Amino acid sequence: MTPYFDDRGHLIRLGRKLGAGGEGAVYELPENARLVAKIYHRPLSDEATAKLRAMTLLATPELTRFAALPTATITLVRNGPVAGVLMPRVRGHAEIHTLYSPAHRKTHYPDKDWAFLIHVAMNVAAVFDSLHSKSIVIGDVNQGNVLVSPQGTVTLIDCDSFQVSANGHVYPCEVGVAHFTPPELQGRSFHGVERTVNHDLFGLAILIFHLLCMGRHPYSGRFVGPGEPPPLEKAIEQFRYAYARKSAGSQFVPPPQTLLLPAVMPALSELFERAFTAGSEHPGNRPTEEEWYLALRDLKSQLKPCQADIGHKFPNYLGICPWCLLERDGSPNFFASVTAHLVGQREGELTASLDPLWQPLLVLSRQMNACILEKVSFTKWDVTPTPIPDQIEQNQAFARLIRLVAIGSALLLTLTWSIPALLAISSILTIGFGLWWLILIQFYGMGTESRRRENHLAEAITHLQSLEQEAARGLEANRLEFARELERLELTKAEIEGLRHRYQADLDGLNLQRERRQLDAFLQSHLISNVHIPLISDWQKSSLESFGIESAYDLNEIRILSIPGFSGTSVAALMDWKKSVTQKFRFRPREKIPNVDRNTILARYLRRREELESVLASGRWSLELLLTQQHELQSRYQQRLEAAALQAKQADADLHLIHAG
Repeated sequence: MTPYFDDRGHLIRLGRKLGAGGEGAVYELPENARLVAKIYHRPLSDEATAKLRAMTLLATPELTRFAALPTATITLVRNGPVAGVLMPRVRGHAEIHTLYSPAHRKTHYPDKDWAFLIHVAMNVAAVFDSLHSKSIVIGDVNQGNVLVSPQGTVTLIDCDSFQVSANGHVYPCEVGVAHFTPPELQGRSFHGVERTVNHDLFGLAILIFHLLCMGRHPYSGRFVGPGEPPPLEKAIEQFRYAYARKSAGSQFVPPPQTLLLPAVMPALSELFERAFTAGSEHPGNRPTEEEWYLALRDLKSQLKPCQADIGHKFPNYLGICPWCLLERDGSPNFFASVTAHLVGQREGELTASLDPLWQPLLVLSRQMNACILEKVSFTKWDVTPTPIPDQIEQNQAFARLIRLVAIGSALLLTLTWSIPALLAISSILTIGFGLWWLILIQFYGMGTESRRRENHLAEAITHLQSLEQEAARGLEANRLEFARELERLELTKAEIEGLRHRYQADLDGLNLQRERRQLDAFLQSHLISNVHIPLISDWQKSSLESFGIESAYDLNEIRILSIPGFSGTSVAALMDWKKSVTQKFRFRPREKIPNVDRNTILARYLRRREELESVLASGRWSLELLLTQQHELQSRYQQRLEAAALQAKQADADLHLIHAG
């Protein structure tokens, strides 16, 4: 391998080639694993050489933490013409599109959720801000020169194309990718164009939109205007932002299965409006890195987990998970791999004991059965009979006196039977005093009091019996409601216990579908962006991606024809490619079910178990409430029964006093 020298004259030995592009090839350095060497294919102009040397002066340790800036120039001979540069080696990172593309993310970042994508967007904004603060303009912003680590850190590569200034001279960036180029630069040559921070801010907004919206492009949507839809580059040039509040002007509306930006993230929706609509081309109009960072930070801080799918997160100001809504509309689960990853070690939870949830319910049931009325015992009270009223006693004594007089009159009547004059008087006296005695005895004597006390006793007994019946009905009605609730919970428990068998049945069904599922996975692994398909341009690939079509599996004639810019010829080319991919498929009968498929099913059953366990938990609260009501009823009725029984015993004692007299 040809030796090289750095700008300090040190010998540089090249190692294995790591990759190559249009400008040059990149090699590892056996003697310094932290750096790589980029050797250019062709000799550099004086302008390019001066630019590289100026960039090496900017490559401070602070900037090279997140930007692979050239740290030194290298030559074939000491002090000779520049043949290449040394740059920091970036390890463990992948291009950012492998994160925001749902199809790529399943492979490269299977455990990363929406919160992670927002976090990465914040880091992208921070990196742009750091470079701009050093008067560095990226220029060629695109999905290939922004790399992301599994920890969410962001590093920029291909930094030798950046636009830098040194000694009053601007070294421009003369390359660019159309899909990231702002409207004001569309269709123009980049030669001699001085890029601005506002241009970079357009590319930053595109990257953030991709991250938040699952790889969708802000200018790719369903065309609702007359005639043929413009290609993506033309749509950008004409500010046809598909998600604009007033879509009539752009004649584009969002494609199916996309987030409703104003509802899901209103603050960021406003920033996207400023970044992508007419007027954004004027300096200072596009949102700054700080504005993006703060809005993203606020969104991330408000995320909460979805109760229906542990792989979903969404803002806490929304009443329902937007990812679940998209699924109901036919969208794939964009975070299925996250859900599968999170549940991978939780299979045992399907058979976990229900005792911690069920035993408290059994205790409540026993307590309910034990909550009965105590039999009223008349022996527990000592009562003092109510004394006979004084007036009754006086009437009784007077009645006895009248009776004696009546008896005396009767004796007189027998003695004067033969004396007519005395007979009339004695008869009148006998009858008068006898009637008087009878009236006293009947209405003013002990008989009246006895009947009153007998009636009082009868009423007390009737009231006691009626109260016993009322108490029995009240307690039984509450007990029946408790029993119905417990029966409902028993059915819930039975369903939980049956989940394991249903899960196993679904796995068995999945096993029977292995050939079809292997074919689906095979088609999903063939990504449209990675291959050359005749008659399909890069902008068409980007449009397909914005409509959620990323792999051979996603290709469908009807779906493709609904996308602007696709003719019958384009559709035929894509479907022919899908057919060719399908023909390469070979079924592998010994291959096990992929963990992601297994865990996706497991997640569904774990979610169902969580729902049912919450039913048991809330059911416990319901049973506790009913038991509390039962205790209150039992206590209240017990007190009323005892009071009624005491009245009955008092009435009985009062009556016995009369009889004893």
